Amino acid sequence: MTLIETVLDFCDGFPIVSIIFIIVCILSSLPVIFLLIALQGSAMHENCRILISLWTISLLGIVLSIAIMYGHMMTFEDGYLPRGVISPPRIYLLWAHSMLYTTTSTFEMFIVLERIFSTRKPHAYHESGRASKTLLVAGISAFAIGSYNGYVLYIQGSCWQSLKIKNTDQFSICQTNTFGIRYSKYRFNALYAKATLNARYQVCQLLPQGMDIF
Repeated sequence: MTLIETVLDFCDGFPIVSIIFIIVCILSSLPVIFLLIALQGSAMHENCRILISLWTISLLGIVLSIAIMYGHMMTFEDGYLPRGVISPPRIYLLWAHSMLYTTTSTFEMFIVLERIFSTRKPHAYHESGRASKTLLVAGISAFAIGSYNGYVLYIQGSCWQSLKIKNTDQFSICQTNTFGIRYSKYRFNALYAKATLNARYQVCQLLPQGMDIF
């Protein structure tokens, strides 16, 4: 018996893999929780704070879903290592993980879109209130896209269809981020000499260097 086979047999007979990953998930969740708490007292616009909070909650959900999946592995009757992606049955756990992963990515795009919108009339946007209807639509859309992708991949079993959805989502995020950075630089250069501090703040939040330009 080779060393690899010996290690696999040990892991199959003792839930060491699950224990390690659950500990890693717990430790990984701490910075996410701290970020979520810090966001609630931040000075950023309420729309941005809510979107980032939703993104943070989705990210925390990913970590939690991973911990639950590895906890579920400890209930396997034929050993503690899975024999495949969907065997033993854990379809809905995998669906939840895929849903949260896609939802988190979609929220990233919505955050950039919100920042782009804020740079059009930054001073007026700074004084504006919460866009409840828009935030509701954004939240429902993100979870709907994520849920559908998880359903297509793990419930219907259509890998190619899920790949199309995921690639489209990721391509849209990349394009939105690229446009957001370029547009924010343009707006900042146009406003830098004459805008108020609050107006410039709305624009510079989208720039990669953040507040370093002040």
